[in-house]
Amino acid sequence: MISVDAAYSSIPPQPSLEEGLKDKVCRELEEDVSSSWDDFLSPNEGNPQNMAPLLAQMGYGVYVGPGTQRIMFAAGLADPRRCIGIVGLDVNQNVKKVNEVSILFFRLSASREDLIQLARLPKNEQDKTSKLKEIDAKIVKDDLIPPFMKDYYRKNLQNYVGFYYKSEMNCWTDDPQLYKGSAHLWGPSFNQVNYFKHDSVFQKIREYAIAGKIVSIVGNINDLSLLNGYPIGIVDISTIY
Repeated sequence: MISVDAAYSSIPPQPSLEEGLKDKVCRELEEDVSSSWDDFLSPNEGNPQNMAPLLAQMGYGVYVGPGTQRIMFAAGLADPRRCIGIVGLDVNQNVKKVNEVSILFFRLSASREDLIQLARLPKNEQDKTSKLKEIDAKIVKDDLIPPFMKDYYRKNLQNYVGFYYKSEMNCWTDDPQLYKGSAHLWGPSFNQVNYFKHDSVFQKIREYAIAGKIVSIVGNINDLSLLNGYPIGIVDISTIY
């Protein structure tokens, strides 16, 4: 299990990434995006904990990387004294949809159990409708979410959360057979970064999320001008480990 140094428990005060990149974070996405390539919405690393030595070498600034769960793994493994934020940068709009929901669920969850409840696959359409109402109510009541982000989340809730649940392998399931034979967050190679299982990993990611320091934007990872001058600690261009 990854130990979390007590000295790292507080993220250094920095301007919120979601505030500084508001125009890109709050970009409106198409409701149904079809791509000519595989979406790669599910984690495809063999041993994601192997990114830890790479993160240990990063300079002071933001982590920039593609994909979905990849940015969560980075938040769970990075040293907050050097990593002032996490930027998911991917050309695929569907990746942003999944990431926005993952970030939102961390913001709304006081515990791993809360996160599991939000991320659990709905049993049917009625259950999904009920969960959407529950999530919307939580957004309204959450005083730590800035008003502009509340508006963004609520406006896109059905589109984004609905898509998130469709990308089943990013969700929690009580039926491990659903993912049998696939790389996923419940396999043994994902143990060290499994935020559904470990409080310390969950808490590190949540601290970044509630501070507005995990964001997902659509763009080419070769164009770092999209970051509006934020210091870049590391650019991780591969999701294969």
